[in-house]
Amino acid sequence: MPKTTTRRSPKRAARRKRAQGVSAPRPAEALSPFDYKQPGGSIGARYDSFLQAVEMIGSGLPVAAVSRLSKTSGLTLDRIKHFARISEGSFARRKESGRLSPEESERLLRVSRVFERATALFDGDQNEARQWLETPIPSLGNRRPLDLTSTEPGAREVEDLIGRIEHGIIS
Repeated sequence: MPKTTTRRSPKRAARRKRAQGVSAPRPAEALSPFDYKQPGGSIGARYDSFLQAVEMIGSGLPVAAVSRLSKTSGLTLDRIKHFARISEGSFARRKESGRLSPEESERLLRVSRVFERATALFDGDQNEARQWLETPIPSLGNRRPLDLTSTEPGAREVEDLIGRIEHGIIS
């Protein structure tokens, strides 16, 4: 009697990956373009100086900035909320008010800043940037750069690594 194999549904596999927090790669055309050379472009809240960023953070970024980062980065909303440390309950309340808290805004801006730096490293290729951010890096203690964005020192370490790579310094 021939051996029967069970085929797994692609939809079921995608749901399982989403539940595990793994984002499926999106085709390049599905990502929203943004000016990666302009800080804040990935969240739709551009700024020219850190003083402007301080003002934006103080008043709270619009909740739509989370969705915008998802569209530009290819990361799921859940992953972005995880890295920005925004709980489901807080996110639901922020949707009603339309603005993130200053603390949440600062963390979201940090994630977007690292994504923008990685995108610049890959000459605007958002998919390559996301893949790099999700790959364990030996010089970061085999951690994924994206995992380090949940703290300011971690994000700075990733940005320092990007700077070393840009300048050809072996890490």
